[in-house]
Amino acid sequence: HIKHHVVQNVVIHKYMSNTVDVEGVRAVIIDYFTDMGLDKERAALELTYQFQEAGRKADLLETIKSLGVFNTFFSSGLESEIVGYWGTFDADSRMIAEVYDKALRSLEAAGAEGMTTIDQRKVYGISLDNYESMARLLSHLGRFLSRTGQNLAGIDILKRLVAVHERINPGSAHVASISLRVAHQYWKIGYYAEGLPFADSALKLYTNLYGHESLQLADGSYQAALMY
Repeated sequence: HIKHHVVQNVVIHKYMSNTVDVEGVRAVIIDYFTDMGLDKERAALELTYQFQEAGRKADLLETIKSLGVFNTFFSSGLESEIVGYWGTFDADSRMIAEVYDKALRSLEAAGAEGMTTIDQRKVYGISLDNYESMARLLSHLGRFLSRTGQNLAGIDILKRLVAVHERINPGSAHVASISLRVAHQYWKIGYYAEGLPFADSALKLYTNLYGHESLQLADGSYQAALMY
C-alpha cells in the first residue's frame, strides 16, 4: 500500500497543508481518480483502496464489479488483492465469476446496440474495440474460471478469446494455442467430441505456420492426441 500512502501525502502537502482532516484528504483523492475513470490503471487501483479505507462498501462493490478493474488487477499480478476485496462481501469464486460474466454479456449487448467506445469505457472500464485489452481480460477470466473448477464457463470465455485473437491476427500462433486451451478444457471434463474441432484447427494452423516437422506441431499433436 506504499503507493496509496504516497498519493495521500502528495494531496495533503499540495492541497490541504493546513489541515490533518484524513477524510477530507480521502475525498479529494476519490474525486480525482473518479474523474480519471476506471479504464485507467492508477484509478482502478487507487479507488478500490480508498473506498475500502473509507468504509464505503457500496462504492467498493460497484468498483470491483468493473471489467476494467478486474483486468487491471489481474494484469498487474494483484489477483489476490481483488479477490480479497470480494471477501469483504463473502463472495466465493463462483459468485465472482458470475458477476464478471454478467458484466461481459452486458458490455457485448451494449456494443451491439450502438453504445459508443467512450461510454463503454466509462461504464465498464473497457471497450469492445480495444482488442488487446479484451484479449487480456478474457484470458485472465478464462484462467480464473479454470483454476476455480468452473470449466464450462471457462470454455465459453476461451471461445470468445479465440474470436478476439482472430480479429487481431487471423491464423496466428495465438489463435492456435488458445484453440488448444479450449480443447484441453473440454478434455478435462470428458467432452472429447466437442474438443476435437478446436484441436484439429490448432494443428492446421501450426502446420501452416511452422511446417510438418516443427516442434510447435509436435507439441500440439501430443495435446491433440489426448482428445482421441
